[in-house]
Amino acid sequence: LPVASPERLFVVEFRSPNVDESRISVYDSSSYPAFERMKQAVQDEAKLTAVSYTDRSDLTYSSDDEMEKAFTQFVSGDMFAILGLKPTLGRLLTGSDDVKPGAHPVAVISYDYWAARFGRDPRVVGKTFRLGDGLYQIVGVSPAGFTGTETGASVDIFLPMMMKNPTTLRSWNNFWLRILIQLRPGVSPTPVRDRLVAVHRSEEHTSELQSHHDL
Repeated sequence: LPVASPERLFVVEFRSPNVDESRISVYDSSSYPAFERMKQAVQDEAKLTAVSYTDRSDLTYSSDDEMEKAFTQFVSGDMFAILGLKPTLGRLLTGSDDVKPGAHPVAVISYDYWAARFGRDPRVVGKTFRLGDGLYQIVGVSPAGFTGTETGASVDIFLPMMMKNPTTLRSWNNFWLRILIQLRPGVSPTPVRDRLVAVHRSEEHTSELQSHHDL
């Protein structure tokens, strides 16, 4: 990825045996409460950031009532800073955009989307679009060459994680995001992994309790 210090960037991957324990299932999806707990547990050794899976969404711009589609992704407000990225235009998302659910309906568009949809018009900053029930304002354009955190998949519009449905954000049993880790300089992956394993085991218990409560 075209980011700062890619050699210190990792993704959280979960492994668990199947019911008959004949083979191991591997997956990388997580809930938001699990991400928050993991982030707090290793904050001295690493920075954690979350990204949702990319979704092809229907949206309309205020100047055009015709529906169009774009690839959207919810990301932690600090993702751009952790990856060492700078805006091409305007500003990128920050931690202050990602504190309170529903409080900051802002968006950053990718350089490629800016070029294809807006012809690199510098007046794009400040434009609004409607996505679902929300009206979002474009605050910036990401750097050229950065199309998201998954190779082979391109994101057009980045949205603050806190703009996701509040019910989804609170749920331990809704697995809809991936967790990226940037190790602090000089930190080995091993102790971070061991601590995350311990946190994950406690999360499984929490998730089980909530599931029983929901029933």
